[in-house]
Amino acid sequence: MPEIDPPTRQVTPPVESDTEGNPNPYKELTDYELSHLSHHLCALEAWAPLERLLTDLLFLSAKTEAGMVDGLLQDYEITRLALGSRWHEDQPIAVFDRFVSREAHFLRTAPETLYQQAANTSDVAIQEAAALLPLVAIARPSWLRKTRGAPHPQHTAQVISLAFWREDRYLAVSSLGREVWIWDLVRGELSRRCQTPPSAAKSLVVSPDGRFLAAGFGAAEPTPHASGAIVWDQTGRAHRLYGLGDFVYHVRWRSDDHLILGAGLPTGSEAAGTLWLASLSTGACTEIGQQLASRPLVLTWDPVPGRDDHVMMLSMDGVVCYLTPDHVPITQEKTSEIFSEIHLERKHDPDQTHARMVEFDDRIDALRPIVSKICAPCTGTFGFSHAAQAVGRNAICVLGEPPIPPEMTPFHQSVPDGIYLYDFDRGTGGSLGFNPEALDRGFRVNCLAVEPGDSDRVCLGTAHGVAELISIAEDGGSPKQIHKADYAVTAICFSQSGKLVAVGDSSGQISVYDQRSSSLVFESRRREEPSAARIVENDLLLLYQNRLVAVPLNRADDVVESIALPDGEVGVDFDAQGSLAVILSGRVLGETRTLKFFVHIVDLDSRKIILSQNIPGDIPLPPRSLTDADQSDYPNRILLRVSDGAVNLLVGSPRGLIEYPLFAPITANSRSFLLPYDRNSMPKRTITVMRVGMLKAPLESAAIAPGGTALFCGYADTEDHPRVSGKICLWDCETAEHSIEQRFSGSVHALCTTLNGVVIVGTDDNEASAWRFDGGWQRIAGLRHEVAVMAVACAEEQGLVCSVSRDGMLIVWRLLTGEPLLRTFVDVEPKFAGFLADGKAVCVIDRSGEIHMWKIEGYDQLNAGGVTPKSASRKNLYPLAQQCLHVAAHLKRIQTIGEHGDRESALALLKALPDIANRDQIYAHWRAGIFQA
Repeated sequence: MPEIDPPTRQVTPPVESDTEGNPNPYKELTDYELSHLSHHLCALEAWAPLERLLTDLLFLSAKTEAGMVDGLLQDYEITRLALGSRWHEDQPIAVFDRFVSREAHFLRTAPETLYQQAANTSDVAIQEAAALLPLVAIARPSWLRKTRGAPHPQHTAQVISLAFWREDRYLAVSSLGREVWIWDLVRGELSRRCQTPPSAAKSLVVSPDGRFLAAGFGAAEPTPHASGAIVWDQTGRAHRLYGLGDFVYHVRWRSDDHLILGAGLPTGSEAAGTLWLASLSTGACTEIGQQLASRPLVLTWDPVPGRDDHVMMLSMDGVVCYLTPDHVPITQEKTSEIFSEIHLERKHDPDQTHARMVEFDDRIDALRPIVSKICAPCTGTFGFSHAAQAVGRNAICVLGEPPIPPEMTPFHQSVPDGIYLYDFDRGTGGSLGFNPEALDRGFRVNCLAVEPGDSDRVCLGTAHGVAELISIAEDGGSPKQIHKADYAVTAICFSQSGKLVAVGDSSGQISVYDQRSSSLVFESRRREEPSAARIVENDLLLLYQNRLVAVPLNRADDVVESIALPDGEVGVDFDAQGSLAVILSGRVLGETRTLKFFVHIVDLDSRKIILSQNIPGDIPLPPRSLTDADQSDYPNRILLRVSDGAVNLLVGSPRGLIEYPLFAPITANSRSFLLPYDRNSMPKRTITVMRVGMLKAPLESAAIAPGGTALFCGYADTEDHPRVSGKICLWDCETAEHSIEQRFSGSVHALCTTLNGVVIVGTDDNEASAWRFDGGWQRIAGLRHEVAVMAVACAEEQGLVCSVSRDGMLIVWRLLTGEPLLRTFVDVEPKFAGFLADGKAVCVIDRSGEIHMWKIEGYDQLNAGGVTPKSASRKNLYPLAQQCLHVAAHLKRIQTIGEHGDRESALALLKALPDIANRDQIYAHWRAGIFQA
């Protein structure tokens, strides 16, 4: 280790802090001293003081607040390397190393929160260290103390790429949710999160020296204008970002300093394949050759060892090119010359337009270094499926299908028909075809990985959740199944030794197997996900497939009460008001698989369903809502609307909503309204770069406005196609007329309303904001997250808002000013957020159903001097909810008697129906139901 000149002032690491004088003596150090103190101790081999230093939260706090989070991670890495075999994973210094690694991406943005995160971690050693330091109350008068919940990290979307790091110890995983996480396979936990890439990372690959992880990116979402490659260091920090005009499909390291990038655009008039050389040391990225292919390059390799000027490449349409020093690049002048010659030859024949383009493509192909045309690799439009891999020196294995004409690409559904092997040195090829009958029945292979070394085995991942090893040699024997689950396999990777194989699926789950012993080494499984959640006073309600769960949040014990749904029914959504709750559920009936929906009225005090009603198939939902195969048209939302002494239900799908009285769903007054778009007049736009599937402008979120007379609706919108934007509207529930739109640069994921007429909006474009409508939309305040905001909540009387983004970042901010007050991080994807009734605690429900709750310590100091809006109370709505429950119980008795055939008694009981809004309408509906039974 190189020696470091000591600073002029000698510093002795304090073991105990002088809280009365200087709360943190390390803050007296200069930046040089903070940066090099641990290096000096390491060079002196002063191991005991060094361990005390790197397990001292005072030192860690001083260094993070000085902006040296990455330097702190380097301190642990240097110490680990210096100790060698004396470093043990159970030592306190190793525990602190893992803690800082996990929190590093959060501490970079909120360095002042180290003590808070230490107090809230699940590591006992870190908690004990934090408990010994009362400095939190001095340095941070207000902070979030976690009182409930353990993180269960799970990827939020389909896994698209895998790479083993540091031999078999770590696994890098990327998903469509733009997550790049590093899992520790030995400890069975998430080690760290890499800095979020601009779009989903493809083709993960570790540098030869093991210091860096690289990936390509570029797709239609979140924006087609973000494309290139990114390199992370071992801490997860983005070390280099290369921005290109083309999507990057394939990345490989040529050396410790150079990357080869295969890129291009998939469809349209600008479709092309390009090759790039990126330098890690200089940050330069230069194109190699010009116009090498007419489709993106999805695989590159060096056919001649030691010759950097020889490159072979495979394009998406199955064209293989061999770039050598003798190749003459196709210049723009040459392209224009060829185009002009063809145009002049055929200018008097307008019917020959297609022939002109074919001739132009043929003449350009003649100038390209094409050596072969093989099967088309089934990588998907944006390269999210790994379908081609180099084998040995100059051979490749491809999951492919016959090529199709370029003009058919936007309309083609890719179906690989076999595995193809090509050896370009020998000029040979072979294939292993899939059974045509199986393909006709829906069999699909999504991805492949070739076992390293001299093996002739390939691991295939299928759409029906199976990963199996097969031999591509003649008489290779039967396939060996290594993985079977419920979700489609979307990514596979072998470790360098070939001992381990990792499998990722469409739900974000990952599994790692020792393929030689067929044993499971590690897995990250999805837990049961609640479909909806609400906080009612201090009770949390969670709806699962077969039950509604009630969890008191203000009790020390973990009492959980469940309200079971009828057998065979699946919970879809619910809403609650006071002690009244309504559940929307669905059920498949009979051999015809008819889908029926039901509404259950629940008394939250007694935890019982007191009345159930079916929603018949002729309910006036938007057209085809119950018969069309498109699941997005099925009812998936229910809201209670309390207004003018009446309780109404809003039920609908992403296509729209209908409303009817709570107790009479089949009436002439039921009406359809709030449709985002008419299906026949949806905006349709095309662009020249690509053509992606049109969205249906779905209703993404909805919330009842104060007083129940209006409804806030948030939408995803395709008007800015291919980028999905968003908007909100305020609808009048009586006239079905809506306000002017307020547009956002991302779709609206979350809405929350206040009794004061304010709506909190969370968007896919990373923004949380507060708005009011006074004849026009007025923005009150807001702030930005690093990724999409998935949940928002408001404590109106306290003037506080919380917003939670997809990466688990929670921020508490002032409603009227947008001032960020508190923030924390939890390793989960949020699904719902809310404040407890007094606003002194905030709660987040993640996709695994885990409840995370934080108490606001120093609440009085937090709200001192803060401006809070005047607010009405919801208490005046509760008597009406109790009245509805009383009527529901009465109707249940009528329903039971009628089902037993005693119509006379049922009718007599109906005449005694309690007085309630729409009583005559309810009476007429139920009387007709009695005599139709």
